[in-house]
Amino acid sequence: MLPFLAEPKIFAQPVWLSREEKENPMGVFENVFEDYKLNELHGYLWQMVQVCLTSENYMFSDALQRSDLLMHYETFERMFEAAFSMVSRKVRQTAH
Repeated sequence: MLPFLAEPKIFAQPVWLSREEKENPMGVFENVFEDYKLNELHGYLWQMVQVCLTSENYMFSDALQRSDLLMHYETFERMFEAAFSMVSRKVRQTAH
């Protein structure tokens, strides 16, 4: 079982963010978009989906599991775009 599912109390909150990042989560997005372009993130995410859908991985062996993966893919795409929009808006406001 995946640790994220086995330990829901631990993983129901941010575990990878530093204290500073928890206090300023916008900074995480700003750093991501300083390092990566939005199209690159789309590409990396799609590559991960392709690997999952085309490999012999037991976690994606039935159609429902693959369908769930695609739904999550769409959710992450929307999150990337929302984060990109927030960072872009902040940069434009700071520039004025």
